[in-house]
Amino acid sequence: MRLSLLIIITCTLSLSAATTYSQQAKLSLSLRDVSIQDLLQEIGKKSDFSFWYSNNELNANYKITLAMKDQTIDKILDIALKGQNLAYEINDKIIVIYKQKDTNSVQQQKVKGTITDATTGEPIIGANVVIEGTTIGTITDINGAFSLDIPSTNVQLVVSYIGYNTEKVQYTGQGTLDIKLVPDVTKLDEIVVVGYGTKKKKDIIGSVSSISSNDINQLPVATIDAGLQGRGAGLQVLSSGGTPGAPPEFLFVVPTPYH
Repeated sequence: MRLSLLIIITCTLSLSAATTYSQQAKLSLSLRDVSIQDLLQEIGKKSDFSFWYSNNELNANYKITLAMKDQTIDKILDIALKGQNLAYEINDKIIVIYKQKDTNSVQQQKVKGTITDATTGEPIIGANVVIEGTTIGTITDINGAFSLDIPSTNVQLVVSYIGYNTEKVQYTGQGTLDIKLVPDVTKLDEIVVVGYGTKKKKDIIGSVSSISSNDINQLPVATIDAGLQGRGAGLQVLSSGGTPGAPPEFLFVVPTPYH
């Protein structure tokens, strides 16, 4: 038993000493505009180290210029791999080069929810759901439901619909969102121009896209038809006029049929 224990301790100490010796071995290199693969091959020629890596993870177009004298393998690799999102592990005389996990990469999350009238509980069709500060958004379906891919689990959603107060909801990774919009009684009597006349907002039961004069005033356009074009889903603007760029004599706003 004592002899076996002595052999195990001796082997362990020998292995530890060999590993320490390998990592503390000094190398001198002088290379100019070489690839990572060429650098690793050169280190292998001047030492007892062997490298394990995948060519797919090494950028063959990345060139390295290196001039180092009597440096350890750790120091050489730290400088050679800097800024390439690569890491390494040394196990005795074998060095494994691998791709580092990008902790800052953006991971898409899918948020789902329903939007209903806070008073009646009825689903709101065509409500807008947008990530605040971005153009990423969607609208609710006939059941008031929506699904939206977002870049993280800590964003604010802006929910709006004609005749309702706009709501801002903080999303932090919770399950299905149940959002209730409160009717804005101050806006329900406003008049909306539709394709077949005018109606009050409170009498409209379908999905409506609205374009305000403020929206158009902020656009770098010279004519009203240019300001309206593309501002509403399925909207097509036709104008009649003689001179290109001149204000239209007649303006036709027609819906584009969906297929």
